[in-house]
Amino acid sequence: GTGPFTVTLIAKSSLGCIDTLRKNNLVTLKNIQTKFNVPDRGCATESINFENTSSQNPISVLWNLGDGSSSLLNRFQKSYAATGTYPIKMVATFRDCKDSVVKDLVINPKPRSNFRAINNAACKPPLTVQFQDASSFAASWKWDFGDGTTSADPNPQHTYQANGEYTVKLIVHSASGCSDTIVKKSIVRIAPPVLNPLIVPNGGCSPFNGAVLR
Repeated sequence: GTGPFTVTLIAKSSLGCIDTLRKNNLVTLKNIQTKFNVPDRGCATESINFENTSSQNPISVLWNLGDGSSSLLNRFQKSYAATGTYPIKMVATFRDCKDSVVKDLVINPKPRSNFRAINNAACKPPLTVQFQDASSFAASWKWDFGDGTTSADPNPQHTYQANGEYTVKLIVHSASGCSDTIVKKSIVRIAPPVLNPLIVPNGGCSPFNGAVLR
């Protein structure tokens, strides 16, 4: 329960004398829950939200964030560069008491998205491009080929059916759920050659080609 509680002190001297002091209703415990919100897991280099959610507003809070850093704020964001398990401790000071709570935060590696495109240019469609994943820590893939089609294969082959320049995006997720995205603009190009008329002075050598490709 929360009290009030009676406190009794019994003192005994070296000669065997005993005396008792009794204080009625001396201590009353406040029904305060000290707690905070932080996810169980996060990704390296990504912002993580920290928030004091105690049942009463404390006079002050002190966070120990497990990597040597601290904070005095009730709500803030922080990122961790290195992977590992970080013990997060929040000490809350209320008007009548001080309390603390500890929770572990696991920081997982963040994947890095990258890819190569083989046979990625042509003068007319169709053009079949072979995409090769070059990501790190990837466990799943989502490709956007820039023409309204997608794929979940790690190394997909895709055929483009129309002229144009296509921007390709690759989103990868690690086994722990961390993600990364790379976008390569106009990496696929399908365009016919451009003919420019060549103006020459009177005369010349035969045979003569009156146009050049650009």
